[in-house]
Amino acid sequence: MRSKLTVGLALAALMAIPATAAMADNHEDADVWVVHAVPGADVDVWANGDPLLEGFSPTDTAGATVPAGDYDIEVYAAGTDPDGEDPLITFSGEVPAGANVTLVAHLDAEGEIAPELALFSNDASELADGESRVTVRHTAAAPEVELTAAGDALDTFSVGGELGPLDLAAGDLPIGVGLPGDAPFFETDLTLEAGVATFVHAYVSDPEDPTGSFEPVVFTIDVGTAAADDADEADEADEVEQPTHVDSGTGGLATDSGLPLWVAGLMVLGTVGLAAPAVATARRRR
Repeated sequence: MRSKLTVGLALAALMAIPATAAMADNHEDADVWVVHAVPGADVDVWANGDPLLEGFSPTDTAGATVPAGDYDIEVYAAGTDPDGEDPLITFSGEVPAGANVTLVAHLDAEGEIAPELALFSNDASELADGESRVTVRHTAAAPEVELTAAGDALDTFSVGGELGPLDLAAGDLPIGVGLPGDAPFFETDLTLEAGVATFVHAYVSDPEDPTGSFEPVVFTIDVGTAAADDADEADEADEVEQPTHVDSGTGGLATDSGLPLWVAGLMVLGTVGLAAPAVATARRRR
């Protein structure tokens, strides 16, 4: 029986970015997502020598807007003292301004921990009216697999590979994963919403039984549609009329931009006047 895929979006704060990185990049930001696809290990994630995520569990996802710049990211077993242990997984590289990327901790095809986080670029561009976008990534300790959609074979791909992005009509899309040429060993209905980009990451909880323990790890990004923008512009145009008199104040243009105290508490201000990036946080659990 096909089960409805529950799309969980879990955001966690990347909260200890050095102020010097933000200042050097003129406060320009990038969107970074992290996906935990290593079974059986809670981990702590450090960036540039500071803790970012603690007790990060398999199938968790986390995302935040961070200052662009160079990052050294290290992944340790949860509770490990970084001063006395080598990291399980690393990533070193530049996250440029305006980028939208995903880093995935995963196993290789032999079931060993991949020593470097896999880096993927996310297509977060605007969609046409009524369309959705889906991208599927092979990040599991499993052999080459074949992806089907609505019963039709799309393509085969191996660990580290990616299918998409595909822009499709919004709605429920039956997808299947199987060995090339065989019937799918996993099937589900993927719900694709208009104006939303969906990112699916292959995960197996038992490398000894990859076909029997397969599941997807999913997060979504609301990228919007051209029709929605047109409607917003039309609404704004309707609101702009020749005034019969002039009032002082904001004229109804003020917006509610308050953040919960627990979110604000995760933001680090490196220098007086330096604004930390706005971060939304949550945790997706299986």
